Amino acid sequence: KHSMRELAETVTERERINRELEIAADLNRKAMVDVPPEMPGLQVAASNIPAKEVGGDYYDVLPIDANRTGLLIADAAGKGFHSTLLMTHTRSVFRVLAQDSHTPASILGKTNDFLCREQPGLKGLFITFFYAIYDAESRKLTYANAGHHLPLLISGSDGSTRSLAAQNLPLSILENQRYEEGSVALDRGDIVLLYTDGVIEASNTARDMFGLNRLAKIVEGARAEHPHVILDQIAASVRAFAGSAPQFDDMTLLGLKAR
Repeated sequence: KHSMRELAETVTERERINRELEIAADLNRKAMVDVPPEMPGLQVAASNIPAKEVGGDYYDVLPIDANRTGLLIADAAGKGFHSTLLMTHTRSVFRVLAQDSHTPASILGKTNDFLCREQPGLKGLFITFFYAIYDAESRKLTYANAGHHLPLLISGSDGSTRSLAAQNLPLSILENQRYEEGSVALDRGDIVLLYTDGVIEASNTARDMFGLNRLAKIVEGARAEHPHVILDQIAASVRAFAGSAPQFDDMTLLGLKAR
């Protein structure tokens, strides 16, 4: 009788956990918007492959007006339910604050201050965050970075690659941060690739990492293609590289190409 009672309690607890995971997974799916392949002056594609049922990565594309588009990628610390909760909370806060702010740096600053003050239940967690606004009229991409991996800019003409340098602390660590802002003019065919660490830190059975160089070479070789094709090639290359090694972290990509 005692064993049966313990078994019943275990089953009940497992069912509760499964229900929580289903709710978190649903939140995770809803956070990933359907990205239209064509935006003002841009071709855009995105993909997300969580390591578990739920993850802490997300991307977003925010139409601002007839010429401007907001693009972001983020990665909450850790994996599982708590990182998903932080991710969905940050997404909601960001979307509200973005309506009243007009520069990436100011939006990140306000989002960071709100998270530092208003999320006592998630203390100790943080989220890296990159946000950019593309203006199709001026062809300028203006961006700010809160501790996220530096995006890659691949020239459409010669395939040369460089990083979009501008970086500060992740969100939800320290209040009253001033975020550095950068900008770059995009020529026709230029590609900007945003990614999370699950891509470049994917490992094979020998514990070698996929790395930034492999990622850049794939984009360089496929730069004539639509971002959808480029992202598919990256995902296939990561899978082939990892082989039988398990996926240890969420993999999220957001690619844009100037038209």
